[in-house]
Amino acid sequence: GVKDLKIRSHKIDKVVLEFDGYGGITGGSKNKPISNVEVTGMEIIGANADITYKEALDHRLVRSTKYRGRGIAIWAGHNIYIHDMIVHHCPGSGIRINRGDYIVIANNIVYSNTWWNSAAESAIVLAQSVAIDESDKVKMSIVGNEVYDNVNKIPYYNPNYSWDYSPIA
Repeated sequence: GVKDLKIRSHKIDKVVLEFDGYGGITGGSKNKPISNVEVTGMEIIGANADITYKEALDHRLVRSTKYRGRGIAIWAGHNIYIHDMIVHHCPGSGIRINRGDYIVIANNIVYSNTWWNSAAESAIVLAQSVAIDESDKVKMSIVGNEVYDNVNKIPYYNPNYSWDYSPIA
C-alpha cells in the first residue's frame, strides 16, 4: 500500500474537494494497508444537500455509492494523522478508519454527515482496529474535534438479516 504520504493544502490556499460518489479521499485495503499518512488543511463536501429524503429512501436497498459516500475512508492502515479538516454533507461517515493502528483524528470540524446511508454510520468511526505491535500505550486518539448534525435519517438496512429477525432481540 501507499506509505509516507502527506496530503495538505498550501497555507494560503483553500482546497475544497467535492464528491458525489465513493468518497472524497479513500485508501488502503486489508491486503494493501497504507502507512505514515497525513491529511490536513482541506474542506471535503459530499452530496447530502443534493439528495432528498424520498430519493435516498427509494435507493435504500440498492446501496449506491451516491448514498454511501464517505468524506475520508481508510480501509486499512497505521500511523495515520487526520487533522484540521472540515468534512461535511457526506451521505456516509465524515471520517472513517477501519483496520487501523496508531491513529490520530484531531481538530477537525465534522458536520451534517450520515444522513442518507442505510448502514447506520457515524460522523467519526474507528472500526475493526488491529494491532501492528505489542505496545500497550494509547494508540488510537480522537481529540479536539467539533462534531454536530450527523444524523441517520434513513432506516437501518442489512440484507443479511431476515425481515422477521432482530440480532438484538
